[in-house]
Amino acid sequence: MTKSSNSNYNPYKAENPFLAMSVIGLQTTSVMTEMWLGAVRGMMAATQETSDEPAKAEIAPAATAAANVSVSDQVDDLKKITGVGPKLEQILNKQGISTYAQIADMSAKEMAKIGESLGFPGRIERDDWAGQAKALMKAKK
Repeated sequence: MTKSSNSNYNPYKAENPFLAMSVIGLQTTSVMTEMWLGAVRGMMAATQETSDEPAKAEIAPAATAAANVSVSDQVDDLKKITGVGPKLEQILNKQGISTYAQIADMSAKEMAKIGESLGFPGRIERDDWAGQAKALMKAKK
């Protein structure tokens, strides 16, 4: 008996085990990749949540000096402090620091924490932001 024509050929039949195994392998790889990417996304989201919250909570004490400042003095030009540019001023404002008085009243611990959160550890102390802020407050009066 002769073999029938290939018009009924189905590559997904069990007669083609190599193709069947390839399809299963690709599906498994796809699922595993999605699982891995999901885990990485979850880890990144958790890292951002945990790294943002403590920084805001730790810097909050520096913002309490704002209560001692009158409403007309709520925002000073922090760019007048050497080492503070427009971008750094925006970041400080977002953290609740907008006056010279707040910077002048910071403790060494608060300065260290803010420097770490800005990505410039020790810069606040090196540039003497507190001294500059005090001088700017005197010049402003």
